[in-house]
Amino acid sequence: MQAAEGEDVAVQLHRGVEDVRRSVAAAPRRLPIRCMGCTRLLKKSAYAVVIAAPAGPIIANGVVLAFCTRCAVTTSQVRARAVVALKKLWPNAQRTAPN
Repeated sequence: MQAAEGEDVAVQLHRGVEDVRRSVAAAPRRLPIRCMGCTRLLKKSAYAVVIAAPAGPIIANGVVLAFCTRCAVTTSQVRARAVVALKKLWPNAQRTAPN
């Protein structure tokens, strides 16, 4: 049972990342995808993806964020940018994950 749950989570994660990848790749020039950290235009060939979800086996209530290469240089930088972006999306959310 636990292995099946892990597989379901992996499938959900993959779908989320693929959805972002497809959105960035298909974005028209007049309506480009912007970085969640600084609002720069994302390059179709270079960006980072962050998955943020509530704790638990089902990540359906999560969100997938894309960051430009200036905002996603180091792991700590990505975390900091993700926290800021998530606070914009969910102002009342509380952080429970360790740094």
